[in-house]
Amino acid sequence: MTAKKIAVIGAGVSGLGAIKSCLEEGLEPTCFEKGSDIGGLWRYEETPDTGRAGIYKSLTCNTSKEMTAFSDYPVPDHFPNYMHNSKMMEYLRMYARHFGLMQHIEFLAKVCSVRKRPDFSSSGQWDVVVEADGKQQSYIFDGVMICSGHYTEKHLPLQEFAGIQKFRGRYLHSWEYKQPDSFAGKRVVVIGIGNSGADVAGEISRVAEQVFLSTRRGAWIWNRVWDDGNPMDTALFTRYNRALQKLLPSFLINRWAEKKLNARFNHANYGLQAAHRYVHLGWDGQAAQQSRWPQRHRSRACPMLTPGRTFYSFSHSCSFLWGATAKPRGGAQGTQRWSHETCATCHATLHSTTHDHGHPRTHHPGGQCPWMSQDPSCLGPLTPAVLTRTGPPSWPHSPGSSPSGAFGPSPT
Repeated sequence: MTAKKIAVIGAGVSGLGAIKSCLEEGLEPTCFEKGSDIGGLWRYEETPDTGRAGIYKSLTCNTSKEMTAFSDYPVPDHFPNYMHNSKMMEYLRMYARHFGLMQHIEFLAKVCSVRKRPDFSSSGQWDVVVEADGKQQSYIFDGVMICSGHYTEKHLPLQEFAGIQKFRGRYLHSWEYKQPDSFAGKRVVVIGIGNSGADVAGEISRVAEQVFLSTRRGAWIWNRVWDDGNPMDTALFTRYNRALQKLLPSFLINRWAEKKLNARFNHANYGLQAAHRYVHLGWDGQAAQQSRWPQRHRSRACPMLTPGRTFYSFSHSCSFLWGATAKPRGGAQGTQRWSHETCATCHATLHSTTHDHGHPRTHHPGGQCPWMSQDPSCLGPLTPAVLTRTGPPSWPHSPGSSPSGAFGPSPT
C-alpha cells in the first residue's frame, strides 16, 4: 500500500516533531520551510523578514531543559538548565540529525495556498501551492500539518496612546528589539510585564539612564531557580503538587504561594503588588494560575459575554476554556455547553457552543481569524443562545488583545 503523503508547513519545534511523528506512522512527510534553516522562533536574525518571529539576542528559554525537551530525546547533561537561544538551536539540530529529519525538509520554499481538491469529499486530498526560486508549483497531499507558529505579527496598538503622533522619541515592539546598545543613556518605558517585557526592561536598565516598567495590575514574579538551586518548574509542576492543588482550598494555595514569592522580595516595596490573588477559581471549579501573564482585562466582564446577551457560534479551534450552561431560544430541546476561549494565534476572544446532537463550533470576532486560512463554508451561524448562568468568567481577554502586553510574548 502506498504511504500517504503529508505536507508539513514550517520547520520549527512543532514542524520537526510533526515530521518525526509522520515517519513513525509510516507516512511520507514533506516539510516546506520558507527560511534557510530549521528552528523557527528560536533562530536569531539581526533583521528578521516580515512574517517571521523576531527574538532578541539575549533570549533565554524560561522553562528548564527537562521540561522543554522532546520526551524521546533528552537535552545533553552539559547543557545549562535554562538554554540560551543558541543552545536551543544546537539542540534542535541534534534532534533533526538523530532522527534523520533534514532530508524531508525543503528550504526557501514558501507555501502560498492550501485548498481542498475538487474531489475532496471522496479523496480527502489537498492542493498545496509552493513558491521556490521565484516559481510556483502545485502539489497534492493526503494531509496537511500547519506548524508555522503564531509569534510572527506585531501587536502595537498606537491608537491607545494619546499624543503618540507628537512623541519625538523612538517607539518599537519587542519583535524589533535585538540588543540594548541603542538605549544607552536614555529614559525608557517598557509597557507590559510579560516575559518579554521583563526581559527587555532588565537588559536595557544596564545601559539606560532610567527604565520604567509599566504594568496595569501588578504581577507575581517567579524566579527560575527554586529551593536548593533546582529549576522552578521541575520542583513545582509535579503530579503530587497537581493533586494537592485540586484538594486544597484556594485561600491556602494563595497564602503559601504569595508568602513564598514575597519572601524573595516584597512586591509592594517595588510597586509590583498584584491587584489579584495568585490563584482564583474558574467556572469549572478548578484553580487557575494568574501569575504568568500580565493582567489585561481580567477584572472585567467580556462585553460580548454579559449574562443574557445573545451570542452566535461559528467554526474555529482554540484554548482557555471556561464552561457554563446555555439554553437555546424558543424552548428547543437539547443542552448547549458554552465556553469562553482565546485564539492561540491572535489572542482574540472566541465564543463557542456544543449541542448534544451536534458538533462544537466557535466564532472568531469579526469573522475569520486574520492569521489563519479557513474554509468560508464553515462560518455559517448556529441557533442563537442566551446565557442562563450569572456572572462573567474571571479571566477574559478582549478581542485583539495579547496576553503579553505591548512588548509581546516570550516564545515559551
